[in-house]
Amino acid sequence: MLEFLQTNSALPSLHPAIIHFPIALVFVALFFRVIHFLKPDLRRWSEGADVLGYLAALGAIAAFLSGRQAADSVGGLSASAEVALVRHADMAEWAMVVLVLAALISMALKRIPFSGWLANPRFNIFLKLVVFSVAAVVVTVTADYGGALVYEFGVGATTAVPTKIVETNESVAGEVGSQRKFPNGQQIWDYKSGEILELVVDGSGLISLPGEWGDGVVEVMVDPGDFTGEIALVHRYSSPSSWEGFRFSTDGTLDLLRLGPSGEESRDNSAMLFPKEKFTMRSSAVSGHFKGLVDNEVLVHGHGDSGERGRSGLLVSGKGKLTVLSIKVTEAGE
Repeated sequence: MLEFLQTNSALPSLHPAIIHFPIALVFVALFFRVIHFLKPDLRRWSEGADVLGYLAALGAIAAFLSGRQAADSVGGLSASAEVALVRHADMAEWAMVVLVLAALISMALKRIPFSGWLANPRFNIFLKLVVFSVAAVVVTVTADYGGALVYEFGVGATTAVPTKIVETNESVAGEVGSQRKFPNGQQIWDYKSGEILELVVDGSGLISLPGEWGDGVVEVMVDPGDFTGEIALVHRYSSPSSWEGFRFSTDGTLDLLRLGPSGEESRDNSAMLFPKEKFTMRSSAVSGHFKGLVDNEVLVHGHGDSGERGRSGLLVSGKGKLTVLSIKVTEAGE
């Protein structure tokens, strides 16, 4: 249903068109609850609040689903923006749960003949007021996180100039080295910022920035040459059999995965033609949310547990000539 509506809308996502309804409805419903608490004899205020609460719950479900769809498709975010997006998404789920719970409580108190203190009309009025107050607070915090995404990070905002991948100064003016055999008996290569690596690949190895990294974004620009095999952007690498990240094979297979003691765990997969000219790959791993992008397009997205801190960079496995134009790792919070 959401896909049908979005296809027939000029908006890039239905989320901004939907989200304001549950926000407005929950505050109007809370106002009605306050009036009924102050004037218990005015029962129509309570009935009106019930209806508004039901509509707010339905709106929250639609807003959450459309927001998740929008979040899965947005790419090219900084590590800080990814953190803000995850925070907003997690809080939105709580908002949906609280609004649905508030609607169910209102319905139950109205339709089920309770006994004891649950049958006390004054208590029922107070309970509904408390529940809707909590809902309003959760919705406010969620909306504040959403506003930060737009106004602080520009997520979802459009300009007259289309967004595109451009070469950074590091990539263009980097230090060009002569062709090198890779991995040449060395499992891990330390990457020097700004360096351009012209590799003749025969085997498997990791090109990594020094140090250990946690949540964050890995981005590389490569010219595939005549390379055949697999390249992967990795997070939390500790060994060839222990890492998580985004893998792209020259046969066109895309995988979001984690390798560990239990083997290979697939979080999402897709397929596209492997580029013949230089392209950008990007992988984000933030608070259990994972994305894989090629040339700024989100192609795989998944969720799961994260491991301990480890190396981050580019894992190469295969044969042929491959040029690494740039590698950039940004830790979440930077």
